[in-house]
Amino acid sequence: MDPMSSADPLNPEQRAAATHEGGPALVLAGPGTGKTTTLVARFAVLVSRGVPPDRILATTFTREAARQMNERVRRQVDVGAARLSIGTFHARCLEWLRQEARAFGLAGPVDLLDETGQFDLLRDLGFARSFDLDGLRDRIGRFKDELLTPAQALDAARRRRARPKSGSSGDDEEVAIARAYGAYQQALSERGRTDFGDLIGAVVRGLQRDSALRSRVAGRYDHLLVDEYQDINRAQHELIGALGAGHRNVWAVGDDDQAIYGWRGSDVRYLTGFTTDWPGARVVRLRQSYRSHPAIVSAAAALIAPNRGRLDKPLHPVSGGRTQVAVVQARSAGDEAAWIARSVRTLLDKAEPTPPKAVAVLVRTGAQMVHFEGALSSVGVDYELRGGRSFWRLPEVRNLEDGLRVVFGLPAGGNREVPDWLREVVTSRAGSSANGGLKAAARAVAAVVAERAPRGMKAERLAQWHAAAAEAARVAATFAAPEAFLRHAEDQRRGGRRVAADDRVVVSTIHQAKGLEWDAVFVAGFEAGLLPFMLPEDVASAWVDAPGAARLESE
Repeated sequence: MDPMSSADPLNPEQRAAATHEGGPALVLAGPGTGKTTTLVARFAVLVSRGVPPDRILATTFTREAARQMNERVRRQVDVGAARLSIGTFHARCLEWLRQEARAFGLAGPVDLLDETGQFDLLRDLGFARSFDLDGLRDRIGRFKDELLTPAQALDAARRRRARPKSGSSGDDEEVAIARAYGAYQQALSERGRTDFGDLIGAVVRGLQRDSALRSRVAGRYDHLLVDEYQDINRAQHELIGALGAGHRNVWAVGDDDQAIYGWRGSDVRYLTGFTTDWPGARVVRLRQSYRSHPAIVSAAAALIAPNRGRLDKPLHPVSGGRTQVAVVQARSAGDEAAWIARSVRTLLDKAEPTPPKAVAVLVRTGAQMVHFEGALSSVGVDYELRGGRSFWRLPEVRNLEDGLRVVFGLPAGGNREVPDWLREVVTSRAGSSANGGLKAAARAVAAVVAERAPRGMKAERLAQWHAAAAEAARVAATFAAPEAFLRHAEDQRRGGRRVAADDRVVVSTIHQAKGLEWDAVFVAGFEAGLLPFMLPEDVASAWVDAPGAARLESE
């Protein structure tokens, strides 16, 4: 079989990357340059050269990306799925831990704690009163991605606090978070459980500690293909090093301009330092972009160009067209959301309408989604949220609802009980606000909720907490009675009208939209403080976002 035969014929740059002879290689692939096509072709080339498919380990970051890669490889390479070692880093590590739990230092078989279980455990340990559990869980995961034990995390926090000009409340909070990590990890151990964040670290420590184990695991593979290399963190970097040190056949594809996950531990320096980690590595640049029109590629290139230390890789759009990038200014976030909602409605109502699934509204933070849920609903546009919790499921919104139940003497909803602390504070601070009606009560309760934000929140999440509490109060004030508002909130949590995915506009964070495409894209909050040009990662977010559109409008 000709490994180059494909529904997507390779251009010369892609072919050079796919047919690399051996040893380490880095493929720099900008948006729309066909990196997945090239990776699949690389897999096919190796098989055509006699490498058994199960001796090729291909890794990526999401289950969906792994599923698509698996399907594309199977279409091009005549092997069964059972013989392919394609998956996420976490899936592979879980497989190895289950096969050799004792060798990796586990007390027994892997008993994986899911996300809900993590929140339940943190709540059982009493952290809900002092911390934002979302934020605390993220910080614990970050420690694990950095291969820090609880003792190391606590030591680092104490050293920061002891530095001259330190000792702020923020430093004290870092110490508290590190201690919470220790308590959480001890509770996991006592219960014989492992969480998602433990998987890679456990494998890395085992491979580094036990040379025989490293030989058994790493010896299963002759080639390692790594997708989205700019997104790897320390634990993943150490894992790749342990697996590839023997054969050095590490073929990585990525783009430093698309490094947008630094906030969760990824470090673009692993990509820019690839040739240092792997001496003699070949570097191939993919320059032809098949995704967007010239005007959009040009605008995106102008945004990313000032980033310091980036690896040069100019994009050349293959497709023509006269699509322009439109910039619209709004007076407020609410006006912005209303304008975008009306514009989306116009696209859907044209004589030749744009399908809802081909339209996306992209935001940098989940906090911005608050405005779009209401704005799109008000013009009759059904939507799907990606990358942010639904407004009606936010704990601050649920707290406002519970506070209104206290003020108006209404029973708790469903199986939910009003927390004692909230009942006490609302009774003392806003108990008489019912006399002024629903609007006054909602404002009074929102003020209480805003003031009682949990510890450990990042500034961005804290801003969302305040904005969501205020927005919930505004929505509540539009109802004649608190019971009607509470029914509305519960209906929204249940999903409102059931609409097929093809009939919904996508409202997504830029991070969740990476690699996806739509015919029309609206970028909200393209302004200092949300997408500030002085931060390279935020410019990268804009760079990732822009080439995914056939037409692009920015607010």
